[in-house]
Amino acid sequence: MTTIAYHHEHQSISVDGRLTQDNFILTDDHDKTAKNEQGFWFFMGDIIFKDEFVSLESGQEMPSHREDSSVSSEVGAILVSGGIVYSVYLLNGRQRRERLSTNEAIGSGSSYAIAAMDFGKNSKEAVRYAAQRDNKTGPNVSTYKVTNDSVRPC
Repeated sequence: MTTIAYHHEHQSISVDGRLTQDNFILTDDHDKTAKNEQGFWFFMGDIIFKDEFVSLESGQEMPSHREDSSVSSEVGAILVSGGIVYSVYLLNGRQRRERLSTNEAIGSGSSYAIAAMDFGKNSKEAVRYAAQRDNKTGPNVSTYKVTNDSVRPC
């Protein structure tokens, strides 16, 4: 899957580039970001649902993930909108957003990344640590700085 880490104090987000299918590594250079009128997205999960997921407004149902749907995949994101950072996820087939005020990580290596940040690592170091423990997290890590009006690579 991936690891995406948000470091609240540093206002930074880091994401790896690994793309997998089952147990196969397809690439370590996949771009997991998207930008639209809602803001700047860092996406994790099945990429076939990326466009559908990031086009939703908070509370909207994701048609492919309705409660009565047979689709069962994990999708989620960290969204930066107007300088505010949100964790975005599905709950009962509907998109939910939670404003973040502490460090957060999502994806298959999230527990490793959170632990690394708990021990003083920044977001990039946290994702790199997760990559040492989680085979779905790759070694190529991109880091972005969150400001009041933008998200920029650093």
